[in-house]
Amino acid sequence: MFTRVCMSVGSATYTTGLYQVPLDAARSMVPDDYFRVAEVFPDKAVFFIGTGEFRQCALGPYREMYLGFYTENREREEAATLDSNLEEFSRNESRMYMWKNWVTTSAALDRMHVAGSTVFRRGEIDRHDEATHTTFSMSHPEEGKIRFSTPRASEHVASHQRMKRVHYGRLHGEPSRCTLDLDIDDMVTSPGQGSLELEGRVAEECAILGPLDQPLVAIWIGEMRFDMHKPLLLPTEPRPG
Repeated sequence: MFTRVCMSVGSATYTTGLYQVPLDAARSMVPDDYFRVAEVFPDKAVFFIGTGEFRQCALGPYREMYLGFYTENREREEAATLDSNLEEFSRNESRMYMWKNWVTTSAALDRMHVAGSTVFRRGEIDRHDEATHTTFSMSHPEEGKIRFSTPRASEHVASHQRMKRVHYGRLHGEPSRCTLDLDIDDMVTSPGQGSLELEGRVAEECAILGPLDQPLVAIWIGEMRFDMHKPLLLPTEPRPG
């Protein structure tokens, strides 16, 4: 039977943190002539960290951590503007540009490389649960260490919701889009909470963004299922407008 789904995850937990950073600095870190970091607030971009623990997956259990930026929507007929970028951000529909990714197993890494992605690395990712927080820590011998801690309790809790996420990147060097259909339970949103610590080369590369000591928001998802659609190549015509 024909299907557009390339991977399904039956059970996962997920955390993310969103940070407001200088627009010019963010754009200097993504020297891609096709994807352009979005201006979400005046002269500001949004940098994000995400972590996932995929417990039920055809690839077997694994963990992932990634860093990236929200990027302009390449599929709009008109050129992106501050207003259109902010509108998508407010509706949680911003496009995600994956800058760096790490996964914990060879099976997951091989799948990403076969698909044509070059931003994935193998890293060690540990999880530590405390009374009110969960912390994921990633270490890579060349790129350094990342530690991200997220609250698991807040006044802002959603028991169930569905949403789509769009990831932008390159497959075999060509610009591409990947869509995920998410089915989420127990989502905890904590404005201004969460902590991020960087060491080594990744800290040096992110230093241009300034202090990342307080996110706009941190999100904890206790249970999530999702279908990842097969990546689609994007047209390479000049940017609209």
